[in-house]
Amino acid sequence: MESVKTVLSHALVLAVVLPLAACNALFGDDGMYPSKAHDYLTASEAPPLQLPDGASKPKINDVYPIPSLQYSKVLPKRFEVPRVDPLNEVEGKGSVRIQRFKNDEWVLFQRAPSQTWPLVLQFLNSNQIALASTDAQAGIIETELLSNQSDAKGRLESYRFSLSAGVQKNSTEVRVQHAYRTRENQPEVEAESEPARQKNMLKLLAEQLANSPDRSSHSLLAQGLGTASKVALQYEKAGDPYLLLQLPFDRGWASLGLALRKASFEVSDLDRSEGKYFADYVDKSRSDKKKPGALSRLFGRKKTEGEDKQDTLVIMARQADAGVRISLQKREGAALQANEQAFLLRKILQKLS
Repeated sequence: MESVKTVLSHALVLAVVLPLAACNALFGDDGMYPSKAHDYLTASEAPPLQLPDGASKPKINDVYPIPSLQYSKVLPKRFEVPRVDPLNEVEGKGSVRIQRFKNDEWVLFQRAPSQTWPLVLQFLNSNQIALASTDAQAGIIETELLSNQSDAKGRLESYRFSLSAGVQKNSTEVRVQHAYRTRENQPEVEAESEPARQKNMLKLLAEQLANSPDRSSHSLLAQGLGTASKVALQYEKAGDPYLLLQLPFDRGWASLGLALRKASFEVSDLDRSEGKYFADYVDKSRSDKKKPGALSRLFGRKKTEGEDKQDTLVIMARQADAGVRISLQKREGAALQANEQAFLLRKILQKLS
């Protein structure tokens, strides 16, 4: 009986081992049909296929072509992993801000126009302001004639709200225009718009938008106002990067100066006629670590005027067909590499508004 059990146990072992051995012999690394699942790890680029004479070359194309590197200057020899940039909120003041340029004033809201449109309508409805017309595709809202009890002449007034896409992606610029009108709804000739009334309405709107919920509805009709950014990092054929800002030159120049201060650039001089800012970039994440000690401050050598000029950057703004073209380079000394220029331009890009 024991011999029978022994024979059966040996038979079971053989029944398990033999198929495993057969599979290894057929499909193992040294078998008749080795697996090719990991062959791509050791694959190398083969020379192009040489076609025989008379063969039609357009009929044979590479299924997985390797694209050529268009900008060889962009990649440095050594790469340092950059720090994670903080979210581009509006200088710690929330998502709403009132901006001014010359006689123009508007509310900058960090939401897409399609989200801002219903919030502006909600603001007007909550204040029981009747609407005369709305055009979501053009971003225009006009109110009915309103009585102004504070006006000694008893004139009627109206407001016009205009929404447009901001400089940064998913941002909106809201402008308010005030005008006195007669009973026949014609513009008042003797009195122009009152700036105080216009600014007050703009301030009330900004406060309402600042208190709006993080998640708001979208208007399908207002999606035509766009959400794309008005500034982009582009490259020349030679590989040098630049920023293209789709704004008039006067506002683009002012926006660039404000962005430089926000992006840790210390502006030492400027030339408006030549469209140049002279500035030094201060990396705040490393400036604290590199502060000299007491002995270094006493006995250390200060930079000469020539060394300061070599570190100074020239940020150039030029009028272009599509807006303002912004580029930068060192004032003196060795030129910046393309990847270094792109790094600094991205810092400026995030702060343009």
